[in-house]
Amino acid sequence: TTTTTILACWQVNTKWQPINMAGQDRTVETTTGCMQRCASVQGCAHFSWWPDGGCHLQDSSAAIDSDQQATSGPPTCETTTTTTTTTTTTTTTTTTTTTTT
Repeated sequence: TTTTTILACWQVNTKWQPINMAGQDRTVETTTGCMQRCASVQGCAHFSWWPDGGCHLQDSSAAIDSDQQATSGPPTCETTTTTTTTTTTTTTTTTTTTTTT
């Protein structure tokens, strides 16, 4: 089972350029942790996050750009979430044939 939670204000498949605002470098965070980091840094207007945990912060001069791996968002947002759960089930059937002579 894989569960993915996406806050309503997050934008999947997007990042902000330039990748780092002045004075900020890549850190490793969860998506929520990256958003919280942005909220704690003065001047942060956006965060961009990748599945390897890479978290980058951008200021208000950044421009949105497409990136199939990234998720981005503002420093804060409402707590409405969308949760997707995927479960894979495998069923095996065995048939036995008996022959009597």
